[in-house]
Amino acid sequence: MAAAHEEHFGQAIELDEGIATAGGQFIADLYANGLVLVDDTDNVNAAVGQTGQEDPPVGFTSYSDRRDNEDEGWALQVSLGTEPTTGITFPAYLGLVEGAENPAAARLAIDFMMGDDSPTGGPGYEPFYVAGDYPVREDVENPEGAVSLEELAAWDIDPEATAETRSDVADFILTLG
Repeated sequence: MAAAHEEHFGQAIELDEGIATAGGQFIADLYANGLVLVDDTDNVNAAVGQTGQEDPPVGFTSYSDRRDNEDEGWALQVSLGTEPTTGITFPAYLGLVEGAENPAAARLAIDFMMGDDSPTGGPGYEPFYVAGDYPVREDVENPEGAVSLEELAAWDIDPEATAETRSDVADFILTLG
């Protein structure tokens, strides 16, 4: 975030008193700019994605939610070219819990959900085969209308590092409201 600020504004970021990072300053500036928090992505989507708005607000939501455009009457689309990034990508895991009552059945369910050898991953992968969800399997084609990961230019987050800082960020946010 500090490098992105410097590239955009041509000078190093100046942090407000009590703010330790460029990311913290970004969050503080969002709040100072009238940020509105809602309780789920459907509410964000309804606010920013309604068709016919002359000056729709900007929202932070899931790219894969554009799968609901037709059903909900939304006009959601990712903001390609946004600097420093359009958003984040993060992994999703399927796993077995130690001591599961039926581990073989769980392994079969996971195998099914990972999809078949078809270009779309087949019926097991179908719920995840939407623009905005990116398979780790290189043999599955992107869904129609999906931008490539390269074009998306999102930052990959590190789940462990995110888990380590999440409570600090949440505590910081509480000081802003």
